[in-house]
Amino acid sequence: MASPARVDATYVTLANWKGQVFRAAVATRKQLAKLDANQRTLVENLRALQSRLSRGYTLGTTDETTLQRVAEQRLALEEQLRRSLGFTGTDWVDLDELSTALPAGSVLVDFYLHGRSDTPDRPLRASAWVLHAGAKHVEHVDLGPVLALRERVRMFLASIVTSRGDTGRSPGRPTGRRPRVRPAHAAAGLRQALWNPLREKVGDAKLVFVSPDVFLAQVPLEILTDDDGRFLIEKHGFVYVQDVGEITHRHTRPAAAVTPRLLAVGAVDYSVSVRDKTRGSAPRQWPPLPETGPEVDGVARLFRQRFTGGTAKLLRGADATETALKAALPGATVVHLATHGFFAPSPDPAAARSAGASARVLDERFPGLRAGVVLAAGDSTRPGGDDGVLTAEEAAWAELGACDLVVLSACESGLGEARHNEGLMSVRRAFLEAGARTVVSSLWQVGDDSAKELMLEFYKRLWSGRVGKLEALRGAQLALLKRNRNAHRDARPRTWGAFVLSGDWR
Repeated sequence: MASPARVDATYVTLANWKGQVFRAAVATRKQLAKLDANQRTLVENLRALQSRLSRGYTLGTTDETTLQRVAEQRLALEEQLRRSLGFTGTDWVDLDELSTALPAGSVLVDFYLHGRSDTPDRPLRASAWVLHAGAKHVEHVDLGPVLALRERVRMFLASIVTSRGDTGRSPGRPTGRRPRVRPAHAAAGLRQALWNPLREKVGDAKLVFVSPDVFLAQVPLEILTDDDGRFLIEKHGFVYVQDVGEITHRHTRPAAAVTPRLLAVGAVDYSVSVRDKTRGSAPRQWPPLPETGPEVDGVARLFRQRFTGGTAKLLRGADATETALKAALPGATVVHLATHGFFAPSPDPAAARSAGASARVLDERFPGLRAGVVLAAGDSTRPGGDDGVLTAEEAAWAELGACDLVVLSACESGLGEARHNEGLMSVRRAFLEAGARTVVSSLWQVGDDSAKELMLEFYKRLWSGRVGKLEALRGAQLALLKRNRNAHRDARPRTWGAFVLSGDWR
């Protein structure tokens, strides 16, 4: 058995390797508030190139050679900006500092998948590293072969997932019926593989920070049940971090002098939305979401009641365009997007080969092109025009320095391309990179009425002034859980369990 000092040293190395791309992106974005005129021009040019790249990729109307040229220009401009900002790297994660930064009574669970290829003679293994607040050492837990754990996750998610406006879809599956998997059997299998080895290590910690890896980022631990049948959300609150460095470098709250500004999008007119032709998928039309209108109206009403001196801007119908959203984001302190979200998985190997080398390079370098939120379309024919889809790549360069909270009441907004050591390259991650202190997002498609009910309950609790963001979300989820049990004799975790919180939980 390895000594505690060796276990600590191993973990520190992994913790600094894991999430370094996200850490660098956040560090770069923080410097955008101090730009001179030349640097500001670089950023605007970079955003224009990113929009052009996203539009060509999403619509499928730009040839591969042109897309590759735009991609190379975009990468070169980002490198030029980094040099101009004098970017030298990111801070080192220190175990003592991390242990001290954890709130009293909390625990960090950091998942890690070891290795880059899975072969019979050297199978990948999963592990978890557990660190309690104030502890001197980290504990290591072996979770066994990755292949078996991945299958447990797949079966569990397939057994519970529903949709918002389009029932019957599983995470990462654009069409098809939900596989018939017994929920109780699937839940027991995942509990045995993932939670049981951690239960004693986590103990009775009320607050659990979770740093997932690859496919584990699709699992909200809240909806797992313990051996006593209670959901974990009934015992713990969970905060999901892209990088454990977020814990040691907590976001500061907006200055008190900042005027609260709500930006809410809902009741989008999808009849004027583009038919998404994201590479590797068939064209899609987006069904209306009738409950998103009352949802954003309710959010705006609660906001005005809480912040009498604040301003609320609602984008609805045909006015809820990508161009209007981008223009309204700077200065917003709360952003609420009630619309369709999407994630298009990378094509299978055969399709990837037929797509050509340029397409494969785009998928590798810009995974955020395959995740986004759907809006009403503007004019996509003019240069720099609006295609009605805000991709994760575009959202990552939004101006969100004043933003305390982004709520993505949008299906699959927490999903994205799974990258080893980096989690999911999702819309959620993009908004965190852009500077949002907290993001609430979904990991699967949620029923339209359930999403509205949960969101309004969340804001009621949050803007009561008595609880923080995590407790407001958890309280809303527990309230819906209780109502489901009373009304249906079933907790129905699919209706409340998709939403997770990342970033500042306070």
